[in-house]
Amino acid sequence: MINFDYGSDSSSKPLLLIMENIHKNNIRLSASEILVFVRYFGLLIGDFVRKNDPVWHLYILLRQILDLITSMSLQVDSCELLQTLIAEHHGLYLMYSKQNIKPKHHFMLYYHTMLNKFGPLVALWSMRFEAKHRISKIAANTTSNRRNICKTLAIKHQLQLNYTFFKGSLPTHFETGPPKLLSDLELEVLKNVLQFSSVESIVKCPWVFVKGTKYKPKLVLTLDIHENDLPIFGIIKDIVLFNDTLVICKCKLTNTVAFDDHVPIFI
Repeated sequence: MINFDYGSDSSSKPLLLIMENIHKNNIRLSASEILVFVRYFGLLIGDFVRKNDPVWHLYILLRQILDLITSMSLQVDSCELLQTLIAEHHGLYLMYSKQNIKPKHHFMLYYHTMLNKFGPLVALWSMRFEAKHRISKIAANTTSNRRNICKTLAIKHQLQLNYTFFKGSLPTHFETGPPKLLSDLELEVLKNVLQFSSVESIVKCPWVFVKGTKYKPKLVLTLDIHENDLPIFGIIKDIVLFNDTLVICKCKLTNTVAFDDHVPIFI
């Protein structure tokens, strides 16, 4: 967990697990950290688990459920698939944990109905509200005022908003790392490939932050998805900023061979 590269999810890198907490069946991680942990758990220890392990199948089901409820685009039959996966997951959970299901497990039984009625569930989740609420919770824990904590938090929130107004502008739609000029050869090749007629400035950036995601070299992007074929992926080699308005990623195409159900990941 220390040496693993979490890529764009590095900001929510999960902390090391303490054996005492594991023995108590209590993993102390935040919501974003546990989300990243579940997503990468197969890559972390999947090589040490034998194929078709019945208990490991419980994790595979959880991962499949997570992929469905956090996807922005889904097929029509996803509602029935989600219902089947949740029913199978709960059955295995009762079998191996020897515990009763919790309220959150019960709520999951209605996910397929909500998905059918409202669309992708990730558009309904409260993660961003929790992140906003976390700022006030930290302030409430650090302040020494207990007489009127609501007023204290309101003033602090107003001061933060006031600071944004004093800066004179809201954050831009993307942020970049320190720019670096391209060589004459790189600049000429880029102009020919992209067929730019007029260029004001083209610089290379070590990273770019767009809508909550940090893109940097060695990050894998999904370039295309075919309905009846495997996705096409690309590894970012360089990131170029064109005229301070357009972000261009130079990628190396990969050859997608198959989907590994054990991990699960495309290889």
